[in-house]
Amino acid sequence: TDRIVAAAKTPVVNLAGALRLETLLALLRQARLFLGNESGPMHMAAAAGTPVVGLFGLTNPVRWAPVGVPSISLRPSVPCDCVGGDLCRRTDPSKACCVWRLEVDPVVEAVLELLARTEAVLEAAV
Repeated sequence: TDRIVAAAKTPVVNLAGALRLETLLALLRQARLFLGNESGPMHMAAAAGTPVVGLFGLTNPVRWAPVGVPSISLRPSVPCDCVGGDLCRRTDPSKACCVWRLEVDPVVEAVLELLARTEAVLEAAV
């Protein structure tokens, strides 16, 4: 998270690891979009009704993608040449580095597409 905040061109508030689950859920309910890896907070965002761009590594988004909200799941082709070396544990998706192979441009495109797709829904609700 520190590298992302340092590279951001606009102000960013880093709340990683700083919120209780109840506070995180309240924040996710107010969010316009959730962008993140395959995780509990990703599913909390979907449960809160927030559109999701999910970044997947070894786990299959067909099975584990968020449900009930507009979403886009991205996953590099697998199996892959491992970029994580000794860090990667193929038998443990939480320690798989495949998600590191996702390129920035497709992630940005997915975010913009989902924002555009859900903008009409948001405007209709107002």
